[in-house]
Amino acid sequence: MPEQRPMYMESIGETKSKFMGEIEEVMKRVALDAYDGETFIENYINDLEEPRTFFYRSMKGTIPITPEDVEELMREEVKRQEAFYNSIRELVLRMPDGKILSPDQIVEYPHWDHLPSFGCNIRSGSTVLYSYPRLPASTKHFLTLKQGPVSAHIIHVEDEYVLMLPYGQDLSEELRSLFIKLSGTTGKVNIDGIEVRIRKNYLSMIIEEKVYQKTLDKILKDYGGHAIQVGHQSDNTAYIHTGLEEDLPRLWSTIYFEWRGNWRRHQ
Repeated sequence: MPEQRPMYMESIGETKSKFMGEIEEVMKRVALDAYDGETFIENYINDLEEPRTFFYRSMKGTIPITPEDVEELMREEVKRQEAFYNSIRELVLRMPDGKILSPDQIVEYPHWDHLPSFGCNIRSGSTVLYSYPRLPASTKHFLTLKQGPVSAHIIHVEDEYVLMLPYGQDLSEELRSLFIKLSGTTGKVNIDGIEVRIRKNYLSMIIEEKVYQKTLDKILKDYGGHAIQVGHQSDNTAYIHTGLEEDLPRLWSTIYFEWRGNWRRHQ
């Protein structure tokens, strides 16, 4: 017989999943409203109070998500998404035939997990890019395989966003020239025996051993980067470290690192 899990374990998982889904629905509305140019912070906070109360009572207070946690999450997300769209609107003006697509119309998916926050596609001519607010992200599809999805490549990072080229998309000569101007060309340095590739605002490395957050923070500070991509060939995973992890809202961190299990890929 297959192993039977206790009912209370199933109900805990289901309760978390339901609450995460309700939060993500509201977070997507924030992204859509920021895309449209007008956000409604009190509505988002109010719409999550009933789900929060149900979650708190269902968990009997063992996972104390407070009204203050929800308010912090929503207020920070509104600021983040407004800054994100303001910034990529400026970027799109420099792209040939540039256009931001609605966050509910993802036509080229990056295969990076950065929920509960949402990103969007940007179209320039026949090329479709992907961008999302500068946040931690993880992928289980780091390297090119004959089967399965492949994660997008970072091509530019700014304070407010990460810009990616989805697998199978090609940059036109105009776009390539633009991003060379923005990010510079790739250089290499050796840091404690690890080869690190450096561009103007971001770095990348492939390692097999664990690297500590304080080490990544120091590298970002020393080289003035906004993000560093850390890849692991052995298990085909990678994550993006931004140096902002300690300042994220508590509920955002709980969802991303603990409930979605991304902390395992950040070890």
